Amino acid sequence: MKARAHRSRVSLLLLPLMAVGVLLQALLLTGHFPHVHLHLPSAFSTDHEHGQDGSPVVRMHRPTFETGMIFPQWGQTAYSTGDANWRIGLSDMQQQTAAQWVAMPINLYQTSVTSTQVMTTALAPTVRALVEGIHEARARSYHVFVVPLLTAGGTLPWSGAVHFATLDEVQAWFASYWQALRPFAVAATQAGAEQLAIGTSCSRGCTRSLQAG
Repeated sequence: MKARAHRSRVSLLLLPLMAVGVLLQALLLTGHFPHVHLHLPSAFSTDHEHGQDGSPVVRMHRPTFETGMIFPQWGQTAYSTGDANWRIGLSDMQQQTAAQWVAMPINLYQTSVTSTQVMTTALAPTVRALVEGIHEARARSYHVFVVPLLTAGGTLPWSGAVHFATLDEVQAWFASYWQALRPFAVAATQAGAEQLAIGTSCSRGCTRSLQAG
């Protein structure tokens, strides 16, 4: 009986704690409690701007909290001025979320996990297309995070399994990776991108998804 009573008391204590947790999560994600309209401090307040099409745009006053979304586009014209999906996606994110950042993946490739040659393929945007996409995002007041992915071919397709037998091969791989990435990194910096990832990967399943997309 005592054990049952103890469990009941614990359950009663957990319920309000769970409710508080849900409310705090809603506050962090949206800036307000569900169904409650309060005057919030400036850290949680919003600006109602207008996008290029005149629709309202919500901006959160959380400069140190990187609220954002990743919106991958594949192909040599991805993110370019000719990529209508990029413009539509940026507009949708403005209208439907409070995202301040947008991540732009770039797919690099090597034929196997032991290959020392990293290259671009038809799945990757051109440098010019990336620059045009960054300019479009910046024009809509987004911060830009460029994310190079690395896909490996062969029977062991996960690039996290890349390995080499000698130091010379390791150095050759890093030199090749930088040669493939450098034009994008330089152009992205000049175009106004603020962050660049260097440690991401993509498996064969991811590659198939890219090809299917």
